[in-house]
Amino acid sequence: MISISWHENRQSHYEILPHILERWSPRSFTGDPIPREDLLAMFEAARFAPSSYNEQPWRFVFALRGTPHFDKFKDVLSEGNWRWVQKASALMLIAAKKTLSRTGDVNRCCEFDAGCAWGYLALEATRRGYVTHAMAGFRMDKAISVLGIPGDYTPIAAVAVAKLAEKDFLPESLAEREYPKPRMNQMKFAFEGGFPAESGGVENNDFTDD
Repeated sequence: MISISWHENRQSHYEILPHILERWSPRSFTGDPIPREDLLAMFEAARFAPSSYNEQPWRFVFALRGTPHFDKFKDVLSEGNWRWVQKASALMLIAAKKTLSRTGDVNRCCEFDAGCAWGYLALEATRRGYVTHAMAGFRMDKAISVLGIPGDYTPIAAVAVAKLAEKDFLPESLAEREYPKPRMNQMKFAFEGGFPAESGGVENNDFTDD
């Protein structure tokens, strides 16, 4: 397995969990099967994410490579994503329940909470030697119809899980983007006491992938 536990764009100014620095979003995968136990352990990590009113609104529809369920994602993902994601060990679609189970009221935190659960899953995947890549490039209508997502749920993102491979597997246009991207300095997003008068954009950063 390729390791990128050290990279110039993954250097922290403070001591934090190493798996946070090791997590990134590559596209080059080995195609190796994933043991079901490993995948279930990732969902177990997501299970313990915090959520408003303990609603736990996240739902994961998943498929293992080499199964008919995996092929369903060809219709769900954008054409650009499908061309590189086919060697993923598993694919999943994250959805969030839009209403509170207790009252039926709108849960305005549902996507926030589901995003937190995805973060927990990604870190557990990293700890187990896998890479993950979340994708906004999917067809909302196809995700709902093909994967049978009920009306009370909103699809949020698709995710690929795999072992990392050499980037030569990728077309040149993608291979040149196959590295952990830089992160903005925390002074750009953490403001004591309120937003500064001018907190505009961030210069000289590549936000194509995370």
